[in-house]
This record gives sequence, structure tokens and C-alpha cells, in this order.
Amino acid sequence: MQQVINTPGFSRLLESYHQVQGDAYIGLVTKSIDLDSIVNEGKTYVPRAGYRSQVDRKVFVKKLGPQEIFEFPPARFVNSLKLYHYRDGLYSEHFAEPMGIIYEGDLKSIALRGSNCYFLAQYIEGKPFSKSVRENNPLNKVVFGDVHRVLREYRENGIFLLDFAPRDILVTPNPFDSKYTHPVFLDTEDVEYAEHRRFGTESVRRTLTEKQREQFIEDYSNFYDTEDLKKILEIVFRGSTS
Repeated sequence: MQQVINTPGFSRLLESYHQVQGDAYIGLVTKSIDLDSIVNEGKTYVPRAGYRSQVDRKVFVKKLGPQEIFEFPPARFVNSLKLYHYRDGLYSEHFAEPMGIIYEGDLKSIALRGSNCYFLAQYIEGKPFSKSVRENNPLNKVVFGDVHRVLREYRENGIFLLDFAPRDILVTPNPFDSKYTHPVFLDTEDVEYAEHRRFGTESVRRTLTEKQREQFIEDYSNFYDTEDLKKILEIVFRGSTS
């Protein structure tokens, strides 16, 4: 099971959420959403499905798998809060705003692990990077350069993302410079943190960076041959401490 650091700031991050409870659900949300309809809609999807809600088109729903429901709160929700608010007073535009976590049923069904669970986030318009990778789009080199900048920035803050497969990245336009893109990371289930207050020793940082590289190779080896993958690694991890 993923071990998530419970930083002192987590309780403060939850201040903008309020508890909700109905006949069919219990959870935490940031704003008013038709949760009865969200839960009824979710019953038609299989676990681990991610979809744009037809009830509220501004909401993206992730129906969590059984292994995530065993955690409370789920790592995906905790990590999303930390990644979106990773610096005091600033929001990250590379992650969707987490809007809530909803459990279907009551506390007894949750305790018995018989409840469905839905992670709610802001829906963002963009192009799936998986399609671009399959088509070998010339823009991919630019996207990898932008992914490098995001991963580096978070590493410098002691946060190591591990979900960046093509299916986990949404490409949106860069609002400030058309030469670049604006990657949005959709999956926050797997994140590692350098626990030291100064973001870990160099050996810890090297270990976690190497873990990122290994995950990247696993996620992209089906799309690129060895030589091309080596070139992409040089782009994404240039200047890293691995």
C-alpha cells in the first residue's frame, strides 16, 4: 500500500472542504454538486474508470479501484491536494483542482469495504498525449521538454511524480508562449516524497529520481525503440541528480 506523508499542512488544505451526507453517500466536497446524480451515474461504470460527468460537465470523476478504497483517505485524494497546493498561496496549473471524495453508502458499508468511491476533480479540456505519442507527432519533443520542467520543479520541492504514462498526460496550450505546451497530469495515485525537512539527502533524491526514470522507461518502452527512448530520457531527465 502506498504510504502517504501526513504533513502538518494537510488539515489546513481540508479547510475549504465541507462534509456532505445523503441517503446514498457521505464525503467531502468544495462546492455544491448534485451528488445523488453523481453516485447514480457512477454505478454504470466499472472500477478505475475515469469519465466526464454527464450530470455536471465541469466535473471529472474517477471511480476508484478496490485497492484504493482500502486507504482512508485515498492516496489519490491526498496527493492531489498536495500537488495542487504545493506552494503556499499558489495553485499548480499542471494538476486539476480536486473537488471532493465521495463514498457510496454509509459508514458501515465503508468499514466493510463494500462501498464505491468517487474522486471528483475539475474537468480540463485538452488533447490526450497517448494519441500524440501513437501518431509520433513532431510536437512530442516539445511536450517532453515541458514534462521535464514540471518534474524538475516538483523534485526541487521534494515531490516525485510516478504517474506520467501517455494516458496520464493531457496536452493543453501554453497561455504565455505558443512555442511550448502546458501538460496537465491526470493521475496522482503514485507519488513519492523526500521526507527530510530540506527535501531529503542527495542519496534519497537520487534514489527517487532513478525510480522516476525506471517508471518512465516502463511506460514508454512500448512506444519507442531503444535509441529513441534514450534520446527522450535525455530530454526529460537532463540535469537530474540520478
